[in-house]
Formats: sequence, C-alpha cells, structure tokens
Amino acid sequence: MQSAFSSLTERIREAVSGIRVVKAYVQEEKERGKVSQLSWDYARKNVSVTKVWGMFLPLIMLFSNLSLVIVLYLGGRLTVLQSISTGDFVAFMSYLGILSWPMMALGWAINVVQRGAASMGRLNRIFAEIPEIADAGDPVSLAAFEGRSRSRAHLLSRNAGALLLRDICLQANEGRRLSLSAEQGREDGFL
Repeated sequence: MQSAFSSLTERIREAVSGIRVVKAYVQEEKERGKVSQLSWDYARKNVSVTKVWGMFLPLIMLFSNLSLVIVLYLGGRLTVLQSISTGDFVAFMSYLGILSWPMMALGWAINVVQRGAASMGRLNRIFAEIPEIADAGDPVSLAAFEGRSRSRAHLLSRNAGALLLRDICLQANEGRRLSLSAEQGREDGFL
C-alpha cells in the first residue's frame, strides 16, 4: 500500500510540475488515465490492507479471550481440586492480563515499523540521488568587488500604452547599497 501511495504521489507531482508540457502536447486525458489507474491501484491495496486488519483484530481478540476461557476452565478446575492455591490462580490470571496488551501492541508496532520502513526507503532513494552538477574540486575565491556597476533602462511599461517609469538607472557602488533613481535629464541623477 505504501509503495502504491508513493507511485501515486510521484505521478501527481510529475504531472503538476510538468503541467505546461502536458498542456502544450494536449496530454491531459493520458495523464488523467495514468493518475486514475494509480488511484484505483492504491484504493484496491488500501481495501486489501483494511480487510487484513479487519480480520486481524477480531482474531487477536478471539485468541485472547479463548486463552482466558482455557485458563479459567483449567485453573478453576485445578483450584477446585486443590492442586493449586487460589492465590496462584489469581496471580496466573493477572499475568495473563498483563501479557495480553503487549502482544496486541506488538502487532500494532510491527505495522507502524513496516510503514516507516516503506517511507524511509522512499527517503533513502532521494538522499542517495547524486546531483548532475558537482562543485569544482578546487574552487577559486572571488576577490572583493571593486569600483561600481551601472545599468540603465530607458522605459518600463506594464501595458503597451501606459508608461510606468522612464530612464531607470541602477548603480552599485563598492561597499554601498543599490540605489534606484529616475534620471530626469541629468547624467548623474542618482538620488
């Protein structure tokens, strides 16, 4: 079930991240079919796990109660025949009650561990991925920025007819913050 869920979420992630390509090549129906098939597969596996848990819990309760009946019958009989004392019988019943919950919790813990192992397997695949771009073995350190950098844009508009800004200048001086100014006919018109 965890593997099916992983496949479903990965397919949906790919479809969403590549939505432009899907739309450009008119592949919406094909993608919808793939997601639908993976969804049904996940639903079938989920129902299968639910059926197993639906049988597992009543079986645990049956065996727990069956052991209680056997202990009551045999222990009661031995107590009546005075083969064991009443204190021994009560102690054995108490031990049986104390041990039944950890056995049920063990089954639950095994399920949680299996789900965690499936999730950890998916994470390990991501962690083991080696990037295509690697750092250089001997990186060169960049020298400090010296001087100044200047950039100009003559007009900036949102729509074809509406000018928002004209004659934009961007200047970065050494050790200073960036400044933006609208030059109004001045060559050095930085504010």
